[in-house]
Amino acid sequence: MEDVNSKNAGASRKDDYCIWMNAGLVAYKLCDRDFKFEECPIDDLMRKESALMDQPPLSSLHAMHEGMEREQLYTPKEYFERSLEDFFQPLLSVQLPNDRLYTKCHMWVHNDTSSSTTIGVDHIGAYFLQPIVSVVLPQTPSRIEYKSPCTWLVLREGTIALRSAVAGIATESNNNLLEHPYLLLDDPYNSGWLLRVKKSDGKQPRSELLTSDDFTPIFHEEVRGVRDRFAAAFRKSQPSVGSTLFDGGEPVKSVQEILGQKKYFEIICKLFSKL
Repeated sequence: MEDVNSKNAGASRKDDYCIWMNAGLVAYKLCDRDFKFEECPIDDLMRKESALMDQPPLSSLHAMHEGMEREQLYTPKEYFERSLEDFFQPLLSVQLPNDRLYTKCHMWVHNDTSSSTTIGVDHIGAYFLQPIVSVVLPQTPSRIEYKSPCTWLVLREGTIALRSAVAGIATESNNNLLEHPYLLLDDPYNSGWLLRVKKSDGKQPRSELLTSDDFTPIFHEEVRGVRDRFAAAFRKSQPSVGSTLFDGGEPVKSVQEILGQKKYFEIICKLFSKL
């Protein structure tokens, strides 16, 4: 007579099985729960792990969310407005040193002695000059005239002439700028100075040299004007830019890139030509 228990055991082995073992994910193991998956801790663990494997990592979720936010919230105009805000905010947060005088064409004067002075470009002018290629200084000694070009700054799109804030004999030039022009941008009031000048005996146009208190509201107004000109140039050209390029390349990050170097250069040139 056939063993009933053997028959039942065979039926159990045939009809009841472990799906994880059948799939080859779990090695052979005798089940002590009669293959009742709802009571099996291994089944519970494997299902949870499989669910996690189906989800993208958190980092990609954040990236997708941020990318969707930029695409949905920022039109080209809004993106440019945001870029302008980021561009001008650092400039307005820096104060003018009060130990020197300033001209409207963004030159500063520091009186070292009664007859000798050091001149340079203020941080407002320097801020708009990035990136700078090289600095051309006059030979020394040489005579320089008030409001006449005394130093030339070479940018990628052209050359800007800086006009002297004093008249006299240039006795020394900052030759460090020849090898390290970035000093003019990074530290315009100290290591980025331009010339030391022995002033002429004649009258200096003191009335046209401004203290930091007098010049601050002027440069704030000027910065707003430059911002408006940037915005007008953007509206006129309406470049189709957002957070990324059309080819999916690197993001457009700077105002110069959005406006184009040529248009940017045309606008900033006017900062240094005021007489």
